[in-house]
Amino acid sequence: MRKVDPSELREGMTVRNQQGDKIGRIVATRPDGEFLIRRGLIFRDEIPASALDVLDVRGDDVFLSLRGTIPGELNEGRNSGSRGEDVAERSDPRLV
Repeated sequence: MRKVDPSELREGMTVRNQQGDKIGRIVATRPDGEFLIRRGLIFRDEIPASALDVLDVRGDDVFLSLRGTIPGELNEGRNSGSRGEDVAERSDPRLV
């Protein structure tokens, strides 16, 4: 896994899981590497993430290395519990 430079992440990029399935789009970024993923058109869900969670960036696609922290994802491998945080605790109102 390569280290991703936060400047590579920008609004509008498509976020995918390790298998390539679409999770959502980046709707906000911060210089420290934190970013916000939005999924859903009618029932929107916003998910905070970090450049540390990114496995790879290919064009306009961002691939996350985490599993289990995204609602609806299978809880396999590294998850929010391994970092001592719940998804709700990772929310940062400054990203909205």
